[in-house]
This record gives sequence, structure tokens and C-alpha cells, in this order.
Amino acid sequence: MYNLGVAYGEMLKFEMAIVFYELAFHFNPHCAEACNNLGVIYKDRDNLDKAVECYQLALSIKPNFSQSLNNLGVVYTVQGKMDAASSMIEKAIVANPTYAEAYNNLGVLYRDAGSISLAIEAYEQCLKIDPDSRNAGQNRLLAMNYINEGTDDKLFEAHRDWGLRFMRLYPQYTSWDNSREPERPLVIGYVSPDYFTHSVSYFIEAPLIYHDYVNYKVVVYSAVVKADAKTMKFKDRVLKRGGMWRDIYGLEEKKVASIVREDKVDILVELTGHTANNKLGMMACRPAPLQVTWIGYPNTTGLPTIDYRITDAMADPPDTKQKHVEDLVRLPDCFLCYTPSPEAGPASPAPALSNGFITFGSFNNLAKITPKVLQVWAKILCAVPNSRLIVKCKPFCCDSVRQRFLSTLEQLGLESLRVDLLPLILLNHDHMQAYSLMDISLDTFPYAGTTTTCESLYMGVPCVTMGGSVHAHNVGVSLLSAVGLEHLVAKTEDEYIRLAIQLASDVTALSNLRMDLRNLMANSPLCNGSKFINGLESAYRDMWRGYCKGNIPSLKRMEMLQNQNQTPQITSLLSKDDPFGSIKENGFSLGPPRLLTSGAIEENGSQANQSSSSGLVVGTPSVVTGLKPFFKTQGFSDTQISQLIRKFPVALSCNPEKNLLPKFKFLSSIGLSDTDIVKLLVARPKSLGRSLDNHIVPSVELLNSLLQSNERTLIAIRRCAWVLDWDFQSNLILNMEVLRDVGVPGDKMLYMLTYQPRDFLVSGEVFRKAVEEVVGMGFDPSKTHFMLAVHAIRSMSKGTWDKKIETYEKWGWRKEEVLLAFRSDPWCMMKSEEKIDTVMEFLVNKMGVELSVVVKNSVLISLSMEKRIVPRSLVYEYCMDKKLIDKNQVGLCGWLKCPETYFVKRLERYDKYVPGVLEFYREKMDQKSLRLIDKDHVGLCWWLKCPET
Repeated sequence: MYNLGVAYGEMLKFEMAIVFYELAFHFNPHCAEACNNLGVIYKDRDNLDKAVECYQLALSIKPNFSQSLNNLGVVYTVQGKMDAASSMIEKAIVANPTYAEAYNNLGVLYRDAGSISLAIEAYEQCLKIDPDSRNAGQNRLLAMNYINEGTDDKLFEAHRDWGLRFMRLYPQYTSWDNSREPERPLVIGYVSPDYFTHSVSYFIEAPLIYHDYVNYKVVVYSAVVKADAKTMKFKDRVLKRGGMWRDIYGLEEKKVASIVREDKVDILVELTGHTANNKLGMMACRPAPLQVTWIGYPNTTGLPTIDYRITDAMADPPDTKQKHVEDLVRLPDCFLCYTPSPEAGPASPAPALSNGFITFGSFNNLAKITPKVLQVWAKILCAVPNSRLIVKCKPFCCDSVRQRFLSTLEQLGLESLRVDLLPLILLNHDHMQAYSLMDISLDTFPYAGTTTTCESLYMGVPCVTMGGSVHAHNVGVSLLSAVGLEHLVAKTEDEYIRLAIQLASDVTALSNLRMDLRNLMANSPLCNGSKFINGLESAYRDMWRGYCKGNIPSLKRMEMLQNQNQTPQITSLLSKDDPFGSIKENGFSLGPPRLLTSGAIEENGSQANQSSSSGLVVGTPSVVTGLKPFFKTQGFSDTQISQLIRKFPVALSCNPEKNLLPKFKFLSSIGLSDTDIVKLLVARPKSLGRSLDNHIVPSVELLNSLLQSNERTLIAIRRCAWVLDWDFQSNLILNMEVLRDVGVPGDKMLYMLTYQPRDFLVSGEVFRKAVEEVVGMGFDPSKTHFMLAVHAIRSMSKGTWDKKIETYEKWGWRKEEVLLAFRSDPWCMMKSEEKIDTVMEFLVNKMGVELSVVVKNSVLISLSMEKRIVPRSLVYEYCMDKKLIDKNQVGLCGWLKCPETYFVKRLERYDKYVPGVLEFYREKMDQKSLRLIDKDHVGLCWWLKCPET
């Protein structure tokens, strides 16, 4: 079973891999490797909590399991829990001192925490153990950029040496069938894993949109691990323009190279360099006649097979002393074209106007904020009275990182009370709006900001930057010069300080610049896609003309290397121990056995050589043998047992008699039927893992004491099994106090606790915000609608709320009318957009009800189409035809809102005058008789096969 899990993982069939890993654990509860590999898959799917659970389970079986220790450290690093991450990875190294990739991951941890020297030391320790570690090799190169000021050639030599070593692992193509016609239409290939909401995406969007697809056909090679809406938007635009989109995630790099060759790409452009999930292995194969690197990395790749590197005269001046393996091609303006996020929102006024003091800030990652940068920033803050500093980056959710950062600034003379540190902000809109807290952005050096600088300028925040002698140092120079802010570019640290102080000295001028900056940027070369593409396509054409004349930089380098005998015989793709060889999202490592592709960032446990000849892992059968019969005796079907195992494999490690039976007996003792218990545990099997005495019993007792009714307690449990395994007690008391504080009567709270207990499970802060929002809408806390509104607000995101507002507005409702309707009947905002459309379509377009009437009777939106609106509307028309009612006296809305008992009594009266009215209604209440479909036109088979949406 375990080996089948590995096999399905290699084929990227992760659902099947999960099944077989769970089965492997089912049959062998001591299989820590299966738990570990499940954690890898859940991590790759961004289910970090589940990943942590799996790793911890693996460690409960094998406390010194180095791979699970390492992987748990990786997840903690991603979450910004630096201390916990460091502890886990260091334990992994103690457990296995030759564990090379654990040193790599320790390097990533140090890098994210801003300790670049320690990071480089860790990477180099990894390389001492495993000289061919692609992860550590590339991470080391990336880290060296953060502290490289260009005073020597060490960084170039490191890239060059890496490129020579790496190239040996791949065979190179040496000839192509592409026609050497200089003016013919060209095929341009773009390869990247970053066609999603990622920094690179803001700079590749313009080329994908503005390319002349007739003369420059675009082929996109997408190695995106997890596509999002931006991925789909890019794909749609490329295909509509006549380009090609190829998803290459999970494909071996030599295979991708053969695909590029078959597509007859003329110029292949890679957009990643030595950053996450790159395809430099494919570039090493040299599948296209010309190869280019651009956007994603601020230095040479070091690969002799890449011909050109795209830049500009500001980032890489013609007299630059920085060396590159590639030939530099300088675009006429900035080498980047920025497309702002549509989620950014408006630029806000300068906060200094209301604060009375200047706020400096930076949202760059901590690796860029070197000790020298902090020295310069401290001098600026000390020179500007009452000014403050705001810095945002992921590791600031860790107290030790925050304290170390603040302590460093205090040693430089800046009190910590003047510094605000923000952790990662998940939503892009909120991230962009955080610039409203900042008056002046301070760039980093010697590795300047790129996306952060563009975002800052777009949100109206001017940025002070400083030039240097390397590309990474000069990116800010290029960006600000393109926008016309050359006066904010310093040449020295002293000038940088002077410019920042000068900018802060005139709040009026700063405010005016803030209000003009977005327009200034929009009209600059930095955001002019159509002009930018002319320069880019011209550069591509010049490259191709040179190729047609025999000017092929990579070929010359390859021949020179062969003459110098620096290129040994080519070997197979990487080593057998590292078949994927790609940097991961955070530069972490994937080790043996081969389970996942570049989407994963951990290593998998290896147990293949421990399997039997049949390929199955033979486990201890005692637990499994007793488990299935136990669940059978409790009323579970085979399907339900499988569902439970799939959702909560940890249950398989439980002793039925000792761990499970007491819980079943307790649930039965409080009045739950066997059917109830089965439904609850299939829906929420995690309850089986909770302590009976410390969690389940206290939760039930608390519910019963509050509701004062065993019947109500059972209703609450049946409606939400989560009350058995959630941190119910602390949240419940806190949230009830919030309701009590705003004046919600006890009976209303208990009603909601009975029928919507899940509302009380959220954290106190989330619940409080929902309650405050409902109070702000004008709801009366003493009314039942108040609690329904809290339920509605709490249960949907802002995006969902906005979509429903848009749906109503599409039908002519004003926003104020929607909010009035919500106050009248909160259920109207809890219905899906499809339900709203269906009701409005039927009432307004079919039944002719005036829009204003529906607005005043918003409760109609909540009524069932099948059981209320359609049958009663048909009866309404029937009764009008029979002259039983007059629509001027009996409106359809009142007819629909009438309670069922009274409605039937009304029809019984009509039935005395026109027999058959009541029978007609009952016939229409039968859903099958509504005649919504005709079996001669819509067959059952088609109906069953139809996709859900």
C-alpha cells in the first residue's frame, strides 16, 4: 500500500496517493513514513494544519524521525514560527548529522529571519555533505545577492561555477530546424512557475497582453503549482489572442525541453533565474536557438546555454563592472513594465496630515533589510523629530524576530516605541491599503525592492532609493527614473539620508506629490504597455537578426568551454537521488523517495526497500482486525467506515475498546440514537481523537447547563458535531458576553445556540467584529433578526457579500434598498446569487411583479421556489382565471407570504365555490407535476451526467 502511495504521488495523482497512504497506515499503525508523506501532500495543498497533524503523528511513532522533524520545521517556517521551526530542524540534524537538506532548510529559515551570513553558512554546510544539492546551490547564490555590493567578482564566479557544474547534468541540443529568415514571424516562448498572484506576474502581464501575436506568436509554458484567478485570466488572454498555453507542472525538465523543441520556439525566455520552481534544467538543454533570462532574478544565471539577459541602461549602465555570463540587451526605457493590481483600491491622503508626524516605512522582505540599512534608517528617524517607522514582513509574527529587530534599532538610538512591525497581510487589497499608514517609503540596499517599490508608488507613497555598482542595487534607480522621480535617487548613504529628511520636511509638498503620483506613474514608461512592447519586440528582432547572421552568444561560449576542456561528458538528468532537482516555494528541499514534484517543499520518508515482494507493506493486523467489526457493531456501513478512515486516519491508531467505546457509550447515554452518532462521526470524525473527560463531556455539560434542556442540547449537537471537538467552551463564554454587552436577550442567545451553535465556535475577535458590524447597520439587538444578521455576516466573506450586492444591483436594486431588505429579512442575503436571480426572474419577468414591490417584500427571496413561489403563483393565476380573486384586491406578494395553514384554509373556502382549487394546489405542490422538464426532451442519463455548475 505504501509503495502504491509513492507511485501515485510520482504520477501526480495525489487523491489516490492519499488513499493508499491512509491504507498503509491502516494496515500498519507504526508506519511513520506514510504519515510523513501524507503531511507532504497536505502541505503542498496549503492545508498546513493537517500537515502539522500528520508530521506530529509520525513523530509520535518515531520521535527521532529526521525527515518529519525537518518537514515540521519547514511548515513552521512557512507560518513564520521561526523559533519552533529552528528547534525542529536542529533536532533533525541531531538525529541525522549527515542530513544535507536539513541544513538547506535551516538556511532558508535564517534567510527569512534576515540572518544572511548564517544562511550562507548553512547552505555551504549542506553542499559539503552533498555537493550536487541543487536547492542549496541556488539558494546560496540568491542569498549572496542580499549582501553583494559589487566590490569584487566573487558572486559572478559563484554563478559561473554553478552554471558549469549544472550544465554537465543535461544533454544540449546543437541544431534546430527553425528557418533563418530574419524578418519572418517569430515564436516567443515564456517559461515560468509564477503565472499566478506573484511578484513576477505584475511584470509579465503587459507582454502577454500587448504582444503583436501575428509577428510574435506567444507560447506560454506554465509551471504553476496552484493556479488561481490570475492564472486563468492570463491563459484566457493568451489563447484568445492566438497564442498557446502549455501546463508543464510536474513534467521532467528534459521532457519540457523536447516540447519546446517540437513547438519550434525561436526565442525562449525564462522569467525565474535562481528563484523558486525554476526550469533552468530545461534551459541547460538549450531547446531553442536563442535563450533569454528576464524579470525574476537580479543577476546572471551563470548558465552558458543562455544567450542574453534583458535589462536597461539605468539598472546596468554601459560602463558597469558587473560581469554576466549572458550578453546584456538594454531596452530603451525601463526593463520592466508594471501592471497594477485591480484590487489595490484608491490612494489615501498622506497620514502625516492627520497624524502630525511623518511615518517612514518598508514592506520589503527581512533578508533585504541588512544591518547597514538599519543604520541608515535609524539616522533618518533620529533626524526627523517624532517620526515613526513601519515595517511589514512575514517573520514579524514571531516574538523573537520582532525583539531582535527592535533591539538592533534601539542600539542604533531609535526607541522601539517609535517602530511598528506588521506581519504578513494575506489579502492583496488589505496589503495595498496598508500603504495608507506610510508617508515615505525607504528602499533597501544593496538589494533594492522591485514590486514593493512599484506598489508604493502606485499607492501614492514616494520612495527614496540609492544607486550602486550592481543590478540588484540599481533596480530602484530604473523604476524611479522611469516615473520621473530622479530627484529621489541618491548616490551615497549620506545623500540618501539627506533626501529622506528633505522629503519629510515639507508635508504640503509631500501630500501634493502623493495625490499626483498614481497619475504620474500611469502616464510613465513604467506602465505604458504598448510602448514597452515595441522596445521588447525590437530587441527580440535584433537578437534574431544576429542569429541569422551567425551571432549566437551561447554557441560561442560552449565552443570556448570545449576548447578549454571545461565541459566534461554530459551525464543523465541530475543524480538518481534528486530526480526533480528544483527549488521550492521557499527554497526548501524535496528528497527521496520521489513522491512529489516541485510543488512540495519537504522531503518524503523512504520505506520502499522494506516492502514485501508483492509491493505491500505488511503491518500489525490486530488494531485493523478489531476496528472494522467495532464500527460495524455501532451501525456504520462499509462506505461510512471508509469515509471515516479517509477523513481521519488517526482513528486507525485507536484501541476500539479503550479509546472509542467509552465515547460511543457516553453519546448514547445523553440521548443520541445510533443513527445520530454515525451521522455525527462521519461528518466530524476528528471527534474520535478528542479526550472524553477533558473535552467531550465538559462541552456537553456546558451546553446542557446553558440551554437547561436535554432536548435542546441534542438539537445543538445534531446540528453541529463540531461542538464535540472544537475549543467550544472558551469561545462560547466569550461570544455570549459580547452578545450580552450589546443587549441581546438571553432567550434569543439560547435560541441561536440551539439552532446555530456553529456561530459560537469562531474566535472572539471574529465574532465581536460581526456583532459590531450588525449593530452598525441599525439592527435592534432585542429582535430575532439581530442574531440572524450576525449569522449571515459571520458566515460569508466580504467578497461573497459584495457579489450578492452586485446581483441585486443587476436587477435594479439600489445598495440602500439591499441593506433595508437585509434589515427586514436577513435571510435574503444568505441565499445564493443563483437563487436571487431565479426568484427575481420568475417574479419580475414571468409574473410581472413590480420591482418596488419585491424590494418592499424581501422575504420573498427566502421562500422556496418549488414548495412556495411556483405552486402558489400557478394557483394565483388559476384563481384569477376562475374570478375567485381580483389582483387589485389580493396581491401576489401577500398570497406568497401567507402562512401555509391560513393559505390552505383560504383555498378551502374557494373550493366551495369552484371545486378543484385545493386539489389543483396540492397537485402543484408535487414537484414532479410542476412540469419544469419534459422527459421526451431531457433524458435522465443526461440529467445525471450534467456537470454540477
